[in-house]
Amino acid sequence: KGESDGGLCRRNLTYAAHHRRADGKDMVYFASEGIDTNGSLVACRFDRETGGLEFVAQRDAGEKATCHVCVAPGGQHVLCASYCGAVTAFPLEEDGTPGTSGDPLRLPLPPHRLLFAPFPRPHPRQDASHPHMCFFPPHSNTLLVTDLGLNIAYPLSYNPDDRLRCLDVGPPPGTRSEVLQGGGPRHMCVHPSLPVAYVLYELSSTLGVFSLLSNGSLSDGPIVPPVRTLPSDFSAFHGVPYGSDDRNTTAAIRMHPTGKFLYASNRVTYGEVEGQVSYFTLDAVTGVPTLCGVVSSRGKAPRDIVLSPDGDILLVANQNSDNIVSFSVDLKTGSLQHRFTSDSTILSPVSLLPIPC
Repeated sequence: KGESDGGLCRRNLTYAAHHRRADGKDMVYFASEGIDTNGSLVACRFDRETGGLEFVAQRDAGEKATCHVCVAPGGQHVLCASYCGAVTAFPLEEDGTPGTSGDPLRLPLPPHRLLFAPFPRPHPRQDASHPHMCFFPPHSNTLLVTDLGLNIAYPLSYNPDDRLRCLDVGPPPGTRSEVLQGGGPRHMCVHPSLPVAYVLYELSSTLGVFSLLSNGSLSDGPIVPPVRTLPSDFSAFHGVPYGSDDRNTTAAIRMHPTGKFLYASNRVTYGEVEGQVSYFTLDAVTGVPTLCGVVSSRGKAPRDIVLSPDGDILLVANQNSDNIVSFSVDLKTGSLQHRFTSDSTILSPVSLLPIPC
């Protein structure tokens, strides 16, 4: 049942977002990478009593490798980032069904203030624009797009009243720094009470810490040097420079609801070393993170992590070992204690979505 644009693949779902309609009913939207087709947006109704999903509609994202989805504040649009180079906005009907999108928006190469050698992008995966996440800071009509290829968090102006052309490329951002060159921003989050944003760099195993400006964009450069997501002497980097992306790539970043701790996942790709979850404490005044420790994800390639609403539990989705792992969170230190590992029957888990009560 439901509506679908012809020829699209409904498998290979990569990320999910929740939306509660005005009538209190729940919708869940999935980004589908597609297989030999464009990526797409998949919309489902969520039944709180049964936990079941009912397919509603599928829409063409206009580009391949759709990897992230979010719902705009107010629920007028749902937005998708496609790794092959586009951001697409779909207007939502009152019942949560996505309508037809306008043209996918492609991000131009910004004229950065700093020139480096080599320029403009030193990594093979930075040959073009590669949007990886679309994210609305709180109380903002700015959509931030972390673009791994352009090495920036690109701010887009959002107009909720324009159904088909709600996004606009504003002035080019300056958020590129020599110390983060080639890092490849993947995901980001913001502090719940301080004007600070945290960008996770996939290719360099680092965090960038930026000021979050009043217009929803980021400061031109990080406020502190890059923060490593793994210890300098981590075994996977023996014999190679720290952050070598053939040994580790980061994946997910999550803020603790108290604003005291930050968590990031590391998909270690060296030998039999398991994935790692990093935990940081955050300075109460500046929000600057300090790496306090790492724990094994108890599996391979931790693609996503998520915290329970009360912050007591952290879940890890290990994509390459087909399991979900639960950790208890120490609310004084932020440290993690293993609680439970699922049987290896959840095939390639890549996204975890808590549904608010």
